[in-house]
Amino acid sequence: MGSSDSGAAMADGSPLSGGGSGEDRNMRRYMWGGIIAALISWLIVPVVGLVAVYCGWVVYQHKDRLQGGLIAGVGGVGVLTWVVYLLTM
Repeated sequence: MGSSDSGAAMADGSPLSGGGSGEDRNMRRYMWGGIIAALISWLIVPVVGLVAVYCGWVVYQHKDRLQGGLIAGVGGVGVLTWVVYLLTM
């Protein structure tokens, strides 16, 4: 009766209200921030691709090499495309 935990859990055994560790939340923020920055670098402001490269590098170092590499690669190609365009004007 003194326990505040209702015992509810998801199918994988994790608590419903847990939300993950702080590091997991930070990696999700870097991952989604990098994805959004990479898209913005291709669609609106190419220099934002540098943010995607940084976020991708952090994800690459700490969580998932494939996802981090893709995020950094897409952001980097967006910036390089912009630089090549400016140099050929």
